[in-house]
Amino acid sequence: MLNNLTYQKKVQLLLLFAALFAIIAYYMAVKKTFLVYAEYKDANKKMELVENAPQKISQLEAELKKFESIIGTSDSSTKNTRQLILEKTSSYCKENNIVLKEILQPVSTEQNGYNLESNIVILEGGFSKLLNYVYIMEKNKSIGKISSVKFSINQNLLTNNKKLQSTIYIQKINKNKL
Repeated sequence: MLNNLTYQKKVQLLLLFAALFAIIAYYMAVKKTFLVYAEYKDANKKMELVENAPQKISQLEAELKKFESIIGTSDSSTKNTRQLILEKTSSYCKENNIVLKEILQPVSTEQNGYNLESNIVILEGGFSKLLNYVYIMEKNKSIGKISSVKFSINQNLLTNNKKLQSTIYIQKINKNKL
């Protein structure tokens, strides 16, 4: 049968069988090799990520602690914020002859797993001593952040005395316990 075919027909049949053999070989052997190689590359990428994971985790935890200390979310003391503010304020007022007029009830707002607690302290005294109090409270980040300070002069109509009064707003962000 092959003897009756011309040289051109034999070459065409040979090319057809070679193409058919190449397709069958690709699907049976080469395709699996390419798939395994792709899986190998993915596994290597994942291994590179996993090798550095403990270092990245410790770095991220350190950054989280840093941010928590900046915004005042770390619960390092068991006392509540209002009690800490009262202790610091009363000791400062005794030392510097300032009048603690009022500490208002804290206002709390909860959102996204965090609780924003706002405390308002009203003091009366000299400008430099009130300003120094604000500075001291600003340095102490464990109590909270000073978000606003308002100075005003109040006049007593009976005695016609003027007194400087400062209203200090201290805010602290706490994580809600789950």
